[in-house]
Amino acid sequence: MVLADWIAIGVAIAVLALGALAGFGRALKWFTGGIMGILISVFVCYLIGGFFLDIEGIRNMLASLAANWKHIDWLYNMRLEIIIYYIVLFLICQIARILIVKIIGCVVETDLLPLKIINKVGGALFFFGVGLLITLLIFQIIYWVGGSALYDFYGKLAGSAFGLDKLLMNNPLVKFVDYIKGIVY
Repeated sequence: MVLADWIAIGVAIAVLALGALAGFGRALKWFTGGIMGILISVFVCYLIGGFFLDIEGIRNMLASLAANWKHIDWLYNMRLEIIIYYIVLFLICQIARILIVKIIGCVVETDLLPLKIINKVGGALFFFGVGLLITLLIFQIIYWVGGSALYDFYGKLAGSAFGLDKLLMNNPLVKFVDYIKGIVY
């Protein structure tokens, strides 16, 4: 085992303990609040926006809205109906996210022993998952920087018992980002 393995074990234990201490309800409220909550809602709008846009009733409503704006060319060229659609969808996603987080938080933070156990174990697993995502993000940034920084870091991870060197070079985020770039461009 290399030094990176021991660091990974220490960080994993600390993250699991912090997650168990906080609990799933508080962790979920904390991670989905503020700017992260807005980013989650934007991502959900991106994922489901096109699906609902293909529904015939919404398409007809947007077409009639656009037909009424033809006399104002700059509004018609701006595709204001699509902007309004995504603003309404964003507001719906925000409200749904807040309600779901509040409901889950109230359920798992009750004083029943089984739910306390679920809350603590769920918090530990949730924090561990977030820690893993942060690690993948750091590996992604190092991969983007490339050059000697990538190979020096890879050299420090080489021979890792947990396969951290393989994770650096075969990061799932690299494939996901490349996939998103293929869709966008």
